[in-house]
Amino acid sequence: MIGELSLLKETLRYDPLTGELTWLVGGGRRSVGQSAGYKRGDGYIGICVNRRQTKAHIVAWALTHGAWPTEVIDHKNGDKSDNRLANLREATKSQNAMNSARHSRNRSGFKGVSPSRNGKRWMGFIRVCGKNHNLGTFDTPEQAHAAYLTAATANFGEFKHGGDK
Repeated sequence: MIGELSLLKETLRYDPLTGELTWLVGGGRRSVGQSAGYKRGDGYIGICVNRRQTKAHIVAWALTHGAWPTEVIDHKNGDKSDNRLANLREATKSQNAMNSARHSRNRSGFKGVSPSRNGKRWMGFIRVCGKNHNLGTFDTPEQAHAAYLTAATANFGEFKHGGDK
């Protein structure tokens, strides 16, 4: 963490509707009112205050709630740079993982779907509590994805992520 909340409150302003952090004090290469933070290689917005680095969504949460989060801060829509308060929620590490997007090597275009061994049909699957579960074989990737969404809703509730195209 980057230190005391009082320092954050004196240094940064957070707009919960836009998710933007702006500087309240100038110095160095920054000026009052200038947008704070930078886009990191992993898609998050990073911020440096008092020579300490953290992610902007954690700072936004702390400024809004007056305390550092006790859990992971999850982006509901999966966009790591969307720091609007309506898009942020506390989650366990497990819940945050459930809300992840489809893997970059996914060939079907849908989370929870892969081609069958013969390549002519599509398999639906879901991972729950560290265990893979086969949801069946389907004629189209859309049908397999529908089975995944049903299982994800039943198992993950609001933390499910469709991972569609």
